[in-house]
Amino acid sequence: MAVVVPFITAHAIERYQTRVAPWASRREALRAIREILSQAKASPRPRHWMNVNASPGCRYLYSAECPGVCLVLRGGAVVTVFSRACCLEWRPSPRGSAAGPQPYRRPWPDAGRNWEAA
Repeated sequence: MAVVVPFITAHAIERYQTRVAPWASRREALRAIREILSQAKASPRPRHWMNVNASPGCRYLYSAECPGVCLVLRGGAVVTVFSRACCLEWRPSPRGSAAGPQPYRRPWPDAGRNWEAA
């Protein structure tokens, strides 16, 4: 039985460089992805720390050697790479803890009424 080695896209190499190891060259990133692939176990669902929904036709590959890295396999190719650190950065912060736009809150119907004058 022949072993099928998935194709690794340029996008996946770039995502490894930006999300996992910014210091890595393209060659080092490709080598690291191949190493993860050689030890990876596939799952039909992303891990709980990922901010993505399961997509039909995608497999999520994880290695015990790199537990914070996920390779996404689609159609026989590694199409992107996620890291736990980047996924945590994307996670929305609890309400009120971030300085940014707050959700619109409808005012109470009598909010502007002067109760003492009534």
